[in-house]
Amino acid sequence: MNSMPALRLHAANHHLTLVSNSDTVTDYNRRYFGSWWKAFEVPSASAWTGPLLAADVDHDAYTRLRDLVELCPHEKTAYARAQTLVAHDDTGTITAVSPTPQLAYQHHTAAGRLTVHGPDVDQVALASARIARDALRGLLWPTAGPCCTLRPPSATGRPS
Repeated sequence: MNSMPALRLHAANHHLTLVSNSDTVTDYNRRYFGSWWKAFEVPSASAWTGPLLAADVDHDAYTRLRDLVELCPHEKTAYARAQTLVAHDDTGTITAVSPTPQLAYQHHTAAGRLTVHGPDVDQVALASARIARDALRGLLWPTAGPCCTLRPPSATGRPS
């Protein structure tokens, strides 16, 4: 796994590392994030520290996780405009599958690692960019949140 392309996404004092078995996925994310936040390659050996998103183009992994979720008790919800089945296990791992775009997500909570698997490189690239963007926003919110809070309106309806 250490030979996977690795991309560090950096915003303010926070970072997330993306690894993939596909250069297409890391190239897409570099282009997507390069105009907003810093996105640069890092040695794959250093990728395994801190928050990690692994985005793999892998039909077998998708199929294995889809079968697992379908056999386990699961909830149905919508994510990214697609029906998504979500299952939890005893270790705290959350596994979700969206059959229509053929994407499987697995969050290893204790390790701080999220993986996305799918057979289509474009779907995996798009999903990894969406997840990375939302994860970085989540890391940034405690910093930006207090300064973005609006004061309650005055009696006239305008901010005080």
